[in-house]
Amino acid sequence: MTSDFPVLDPSWTAQEEMALLEAVMDCGFGNWQEVANQMRTKTKDDCENHYMKHFINNPLFASTLLSMKQAEEDKNVDTAIPFQASEDPPRPTFDSLLSRDMAGYMPARADFIEEFDNYAEWDLRDIDFVEDDSDVLHALKIAVVDIYHSRLKERQRRKRVIREHGLINLRKFQILERRYSKDVQELYETMRRFVRILGATNHDRFIESHALEFELRREIKRLQEYRKAGIKTFHSKEILQFLTHLLYCSSGVNSKMTDAGEKF
Repeated sequence: MTSDFPVLDPSWTAQEEMALLEAVMDCGFGNWQEVANQMRTKTKDDCENHYMKHFINNPLFASTLLSMKQAEEDKNVDTAIPFQASEDPPRPTFDSLLSRDMAGYMPARADFIEEFDNYAEWDLRDIDFVEDDSDVLHALKIAVVDIYHSRLKERQRRKRVIREHGLINLRKFQILERRYSKDVQELYETMRRFVRILGATNHDRFIESHALEFELRREIKRLQEYRKAGIKTFHSKEILQFLTHLLYCSSGVNSKMTDAGEKF
């Protein structure tokens, strides 16, 4: 396909128009000497005059750019976001029953008002390192500080467990548990003690995989029952289910009529 034809100016070909735009993009607007050097077929003044006339001062392009700018501004107009309190994590009101049950959990800080081992800092209130401490007393104070650090690690470990296993939103956690069948719920209760070893993600994968296994077992059992009944296609299975439903409904109607006749 040739580009040796004029577009905006009789003395400029389409190829030169494209070369001018690429040169302005590479060299920057206003650097006309470098633009002319890159084009090689036009002078500095030719490039500047042509660009200003057809791409800057052109009413058609100006209106197009203005409409594009207006459309972009309309798209980015800030709209009010309706407020809706989030329930995950829960945001109970201060000093409410739910807040006390959650040990004063503060969702904005992802922390608790009441920490695990909340009075661990009390053991440090009388610790003061002085130069005339004996070696035994100094070692004793160091041991107290080490014990305090271990208690802090346990506090952080419990927070990590709560966060990884989603125990903040206890209601949501209980709903997720109830969505499983009875077999999976029993397995869930049995495997709960191994969560510390498996970790949250691996534990969830284990439960989900066994839930799928139980579902596949039930489906295989249903298919085996269909095969015993002589059903070999899914279409025949649907017909059998429809007829079974009709039989169940008709038997229910007949039993009601029998009961009514006996009462009469």
